[in-house]
Amino acid sequence: MNYSPSDTIVAVATPPGLGGVAIVRVSGPDSLPILRKIVRRNRGGSLEWSARHMYYVQVVDNRDSSSEQIIDRALAVYMPGPYSYTGEDVAEIQCHGGDVLARLIVDVCVSNGARLALPGEFTYRAFMAGKLDLSEAESVLSLIEAKSKSGVVLAANNLKGALSASIEKLRDGILDIIAQYEAEIDYGDEIETSDTSLVAGRCSEFLNEVEDLLHRASEGRTMAEGVETVLVGPPNAGKSTLWNALIGQNKALVTPYPGTTRDQLEDYVYVNNVLLHLIDTAGLHESGDPVERLGMEKTLEALSEAELCLVVLDAHSDIPSDFKLTLSELSTRVAKDPCFRVLAIMNKCDLGVKVTPKDLTDMWGIRDVCQTSLKFGDGLEEIKSKLGALCHSSLTSCDMAISLSQRQRESLQQVRAALLRLQEGIVKAVPCDCLLLDLHDCLQALNSLTGHDVSEDVLNRVFSKFCLGK
Repeated sequence: MNYSPSDTIVAVATPPGLGGVAIVRVSGPDSLPILRKIVRRNRGGSLEWSARHMYYVQVVDNRDSSSEQIIDRALAVYMPGPYSYTGEDVAEIQCHGGDVLARLIVDVCVSNGARLALPGEFTYRAFMAGKLDLSEAESVLSLIEAKSKSGVVLAANNLKGALSASIEKLRDGILDIIAQYEAEIDYGDEIETSDTSLVAGRCSEFLNEVEDLLHRASEGRTMAEGVETVLVGPPNAGKSTLWNALIGQNKALVTPYPGTTRDQLEDYVYVNNVLLHLIDTAGLHESGDPVERLGMEKTLEALSEAELCLVVLDAHSDIPSDFKLTLSELSTRVAKDPCFRVLAIMNKCDLGVKVTPKDLTDMWGIRDVCQTSLKFGDGLEEIKSKLGALCHSSLTSCDMAISLSQRQRESLQQVRAALLRLQEGIVKAVPCDCLLLDLHDCLQALNSLTGHDVSEDVLNRVFSKFCLGK
């Protein structure tokens, strides 16, 4: 993406649509001259602009020099660099909301010397001016896209430099070892050779720190994006009734006929202060219907990625033999994966009980069970209480968790892979010039996280995801 730093850029910094206020942002060397051209005092005469003072002004369309036209009364502020978001001279006009008016002011700015900003160009300029590093720049995007309060807190922590501090510590340690090895290669006869056991110990420390960051990032992702929660069960057990009850809306069709749900329904809902990404799925059973089979394939795919499974069963009926295999597979997964949780919902208890919680515990090891009659709303509060307890028990606090983008996770995994190769090389007594290859791979991946010596392709990948005006 061609970010030209010498241009003065302009864009609407607020979302499209109707609203009370829209903000037009200008950044670059001509910010103040453009502001002077298109803004007038309400009582006539020119303005003497004081830095960071808000002025109540008239905004004019001066594209036709013979008939200058007032298009809004607004607030305007000028923020000279370097004390601004981008580090450059910045002007902002806070006009009345609405797409047409804001775009009109942008057009007037362009006619007076600005150009339209590219997506993410304001934050790119902030990065280039040293106002924030690359990980902090990505936190701006995470802050904008946050779906929950936890997501906001995690992104704000990164914006304050929480992730950057950890990465810089790792980077300094790797640079120390690189410097030592390169000195040995250049001045081998004049300096003491590195103690291999000490380097191996430091490598283990680095690896533990990276593993900890990846684990905290996994927790952070769950807190920010919601616990991936899938409803499964035989047909007509009450999955859609439960889904409707949890989201508080009748979005899913509920009928007495089995197989009503064939495609996935998804929504986000807070349950006891935990955000759930709730997915209603097709009932699992043997079927010759090709459409139903496709729906069940989607169910199994969603289940494989889930962190929490709500198994909805008809307590009044025996568990279908073809669903018992699913219960066995869930039991095996719980034993292997301590982060995977299962809550069984025994529904339709008002009709009588053939399957008890003890049956599920004895046969499949499912210990968390609620007995309900969802048709009448009985047991819903118990379900919410147990969901909250299950989720809270496995989540760290926002102080410990971190937020990572997909690109950042990939970079940390590259750091981990390079450290594992380094560790293996030390054990095999590989020469230090070969170990340096892994150390430089590790350093390059760390650099990509904070923006040290990062390529233009990486910068384009990051900033192209931003919206216009940010």
